[in-house]
Amino acid sequence: MSKRSIAYTLSLWISTAVISILVAFIIISYRYSRRIIHENVDTKAMALNGQIISQVKNKIVTSQEIASNLSFQIPFYVQHGGIDQLLNSILYKYNFVQAITIELRNENPEKEGTYFYSIKAGDSIRFSTGINSMFNTKHVADYDLSEYPLWTEPIMSEDTNGVVSTYCQLINGVDSLNKPQNIGKVYVDVSLSSLQQTFDRITENQGIFSFLVSKSGSYITHPIKEWVLNKNIKSLSEKVYGKNELPVSDILNKGVSGKTIAYPEILDYKKSWVYYTHIPENGWFLVFVEPFSEAYKSSRHMLLVLGLISGVGLILILIIVIIIARRVMNPLAQIASEIHEFSFWGRSNEAKNEVVALTKSLSQIRDRYQKFKIYRDQERKNNKKFKYDLEQASDIQKGIVPNTFPAFPDRDEVDIFSIFKPAFFIGGDLYDYFYIDENHLLITIGDVSGKGIPAALFMGVAQTLLRSLASNIKAKNIVRKLNNGLCEKNNNQFFLTMFVGILDVKTGVLNYCNAAHTTSYILKNDGKLVELRESHGLPLGLYADKKYKESSITLLENDTLILYSDGITEAANKTGDHYGVYRFKSQLKKLKGNSPKQIIGKIETDLEKFKDGTDQNDDLSFVVAKYHP
Repeated sequence: MSKRSIAYTLSLWISTAVISILVAFIIISYRYSRRIIHENVDTKAMALNGQIISQVKNKIVTSQEIASNLSFQIPFYVQHGGIDQLLNSILYKYNFVQAITIELRNENPEKEGTYFYSIKAGDSIRFSTGINSMFNTKHVADYDLSEYPLWTEPIMSEDTNGVVSTYCQLINGVDSLNKPQNIGKVYVDVSLSSLQQTFDRITENQGIFSFLVSKSGSYITHPIKEWVLNKNIKSLSEKVYGKNELPVSDILNKGVSGKTIAYPEILDYKKSWVYYTHIPENGWFLVFVEPFSEAYKSSRHMLLVLGLISGVGLILILIIVIIIARRVMNPLAQIASEIHEFSFWGRSNEAKNEVVALTKSLSQIRDRYQKFKIYRDQERKNNKKFKYDLEQASDIQKGIVPNTFPAFPDRDEVDIFSIFKPAFFIGGDLYDYFYIDENHLLITIGDVSGKGIPAALFMGVAQTLLRSLASNIKAKNIVRKLNNGLCEKNNNQFFLTMFVGILDVKTGVLNYCNAAHTTSYILKNDGKLVELRESHGLPLGLYADKKYKESSITLLENDTLILYSDGITEAANKTGDHYGVYRFKSQLKKLKGNSPKQIIGKIETDLEKFKDGTDQNDDLSFVVAKYHP
C-alpha cells in the first residue's frame, strides 16, 4: 500500500505542476500572440496604405510635372508647331491623364486667344483647336484662378462621364519687348476612376477597401459608385462613428492623419479599423478600412490551434506521468539503464541484471577516463610545442623589421629609432627604412587588417614586395606597384594601410604617399607640430590598378618625422578610455629637441602610465627620424 501511495502522490503532484505550467503557458502565449497580431494589423494596414498613397502621389506628382513641363515647352511648340503630337503622346503614355487643355492669350488684349484640347475618347484620342471663346471650361469656371498652380474640386466630366480633377498651371513667356509675362494656362485632367481601379487591385482578396475624399469631404472614389460626388463624409450617421466623437470637419480643415474605430455602412456596420491619411499636394484624404473580423482572423485561428495542441499535449503529459509513476517503483532498473546507455554510447550491450549492468558500465567509464587522461596529456604537449613555435615566429618577425641601432652607422644625415610591439606573439604591423640610392632614404610604416598569424604572413609578403619594388624615388609609384602585387596574392581580403616617404637627405625634400594610414607628424625644433593630413588613396590589397597621389614637404635641420600605428592612440585604460590623438600630440610637443630614442622612450613611459596595467589590445609600431643635413 505504501508503494502505491507514493506513486499516487508523485503522479498527483507532477500532474498538477505540469498542468499549471501548461495553462500558464497557454495564457501567456495567447496574450503575447494577440499583442503581436495587433501590431501586425497596424503594420499590414500601414504597408497597404503606403502602397496606395504611393500610387496616388505618383499620379498627382506626375500630373503636376506634366503641367510644369508643358508650361516651359508650349512657347517652343507654338513657334514651331507639333502641339497636337505633344499632347497626344502624353495621353498615350499616361493612362490616368484624361485630357489636356492649353489656353493661350493673345498679346493684343482686344483679340481672342487660342486653345488646344486633347482628350481620350474610348480607345482613341481626339484633338481640337480654336479660339478661346469656343472652348468650354466649365470644369474650372467656378474656381478662383488668381493663384497658381492649383487642383480643382473633382467633378463629373461631361466628355467622359467619369470623375476628374484638374491641375492648373500658368504658362510663362515673354512679350514683344522680351519681358516676362503670363501667356496662358495648362489644364491637366486626371481620371479618378483609374485611381479606384488601382485601389481595388492592391486590396484585392484582402477583405478591406479604400477610397478618396476631397478636402471638402465629398467622396471622389468609392467602391459604391453611386456615392461618388453624391455623398459627403461629414454627413455620416452616428451609427457609423459609434461611441467615437470624430471631429471630421477639424480633420479636413487641419489636414491631419490618424486612425480610429468606426462601423461602416458598406460593411453592415461591422466594427472596423479606419486609417485616414492627408495628401498635402491637393488636400485630398485617403481612407483605408479594415474590418476587425478580417484583422483578427488569424488570432482566432491561432487560439483554436493552440487549444487543440494544448489538449493533445495535456493527454500526452498525463500518459507520461502515469508511466513515470509506475517506474518510480523500480528506480534501480531505470538508473542502471541510463548509466549503461551513457557508458556504451547507446550501443546494445544491455545486461538483464542491474548490478551486472552497473558494474560493466562503471568499468567502461573508467576505461574511457584513462583514454581521456592520455589524450589530455598529449594535448598539453601539443600546446607547449605550439607556444614554442609562436615564440620562434615572433623572433623571426622581429628580425624582419629593423632593430639594430644606430640604423646607418656610416651615415649621419638622419638619426632614426623604432620599436615594434605586437599585441600577441606576432602581429600585422610593419615598418622599414633603407637607402634606395646614395641620396634617397625610404621610410615606411603600415598596419595590416586583423591580428595574429594571418596578418603576420600578409605583413611579411608586403615587406618583401616593398623591398623588391623600391627602385623608384616617387612614393606614389612604389605604392601603386605594391598595391597591384598585393592584390595578386590576396586571397583572404586582407588590406594594408601604409605611409611611404622618400627623403632626399641632401635637400631635405620628403616625397610621401599615405594610403589611408594614420596621420604622420613633423616635430619642428621650436615644438610646433606639423600634421601630414593628406590621404592619397585607398588601403592596399583590395583593388588593383588604382592610382595614388603624393605630396612633398621640405624638412629643415633638426626636424623630426613621426610615424606610428593606431596601437598607440587606441590603447585603452581600465575605464575604457583611449590614449587618443590629442594626448599623443600634446606629449610630442613637449619632446622638442629630444633624440628619436628619447622621444620613443618617453612616449612609451607615458603610455604605460596611462594604461595602468591594462593589457595591450592592438599591435604597436613607432618610427622616429631626425634630420641632420
